[in-house]
Amino acid sequence: MAKEMVKVGVPVIIVQANPFTEQPILQPYFLTRPELYESKADTPKGSVANLETVGIDGVSYVVGTVIGLGKDGTSIDLDNGRTLKFGALVIAVGNHYPAIMAETGQDFSSRLAFVKSFPQKVLAANKIVLGGAGPVALEMACELRRLNKDCTIQMVTSGNSALQSWTGTPASVLAKRLSDLNIEVKTNARIDLPDGAGSRPVFNKADYSLSTGEVLSDIDIFLPYFGRARTEFLPDNVTSSSGKVLVNEHGQSTAFASMFAVGCGSHYPYSLMPVIEKEAAVVATNVRAVLSGDRTLPASLPASPPNDGQVVWVHLGIGEWSAINLDQKGCLPGLLSRFCGCFNPLCPCCGCCGWCCAYPAGECAGKTFGHLLGLGGNMHKIHPASPPAMHDIAR
Repeated sequence: MAKEMVKVGVPVIIVQANPFTEQPILQPYFLTRPELYESKADTPKGSVANLETVGIDGVSYVVGTVIGLGKDGTSIDLDNGRTLKFGALVIAVGNHYPAIMAETGQDFSSRLAFVKSFPQKVLAANKIVLGGAGPVALEMACELRRLNKDCTIQMVTSGNSALQSWTGTPASVLAKRLSDLNIEVKTNARIDLPDGAGSRPVFNKADYSLSTGEVLSDIDIFLPYFGRARTEFLPDNVTSSSGKVLVNEHGQSTAFASMFAVGCGSHYPYSLMPVIEKEAAVVATNVRAVLSGDRTLPASLPASPPNDGQVVWVHLGIGEWSAINLDQKGCLPGLLSRFCGCFNPLCPCCGCCGWCCAYPAGECAGKTFGHLLGLGGNMHKIHPASPPAMHDIAR
């Protein structure tokens, strides 16, 4: 988002809750391998980096936790007692995924201590429950299984299957993989959450009631992956029940004309990369218009999400077994594309067979992905630029 704003000439200040960044896409991999998390920190192959190595040129930073909007709606309040005024505010907080992502305001030393302790918590558990059955929950469940071969692992979803956007052959292959790993998916059920458990992991033994009347007893670890946006600091009238910022077709808040959302807005049901990239381009254009005093916003979001907003890849577990769902793209794109993205129809790895079903899945694809991960890491764009400018704000 910030890069799009720089492109259109808008001065940007990023307010960041932690003095480091994490790449959540592959974080289940590094979370369950703490030695890699620590040894590859601040490198291109790591999943965590400090601001000095990933700061965006031309952007100023403020490190602090936002606790609310100012009374006039033109400023935000931080936990250190300071206030930051703005001409336009873009909410780009993303979703919070417990354990996979650092807690708001957490420093690196305490985050590292948690990452180091996490595998031992998993190994000591007899029963683990995950809320949700989307791609994040699925990948995390399989990483937990890699750590603990014997514990009971259950997933609870209000849908009728894991990863509901997949149907037909892809859904069947996915279900078989979960069955082979002895991971149970409880469908058409909602879980009654204790206070505070909607966005944080629970490591105390507890019972959980389902809407079906079933009770999951003596659960050692509960990890909720419902994809709740990290917007607790906003007033209730600004967000939906899942924390998404209520926006119009311009990505603009329905409550505040100077507020926009990217990656956590209500316009689309999913926030995958094609969606976020489109939202960022539209919002950047509209923010420039607002700052220029224009009453009409020039850019609008398409009614349907880019790329249909569907999940294409899933890794169960990461570097071991992967699937790419090309059924939804049609036969020709399936034949012309490959899991690694090389687009070589004569790929010596798998191109000769053509993957005629247009649904490659299995250990071969998983190991290919693992090899690419080893070569490229989590693709942090580490650069030798000077440390980013820190914006100074007065109390």
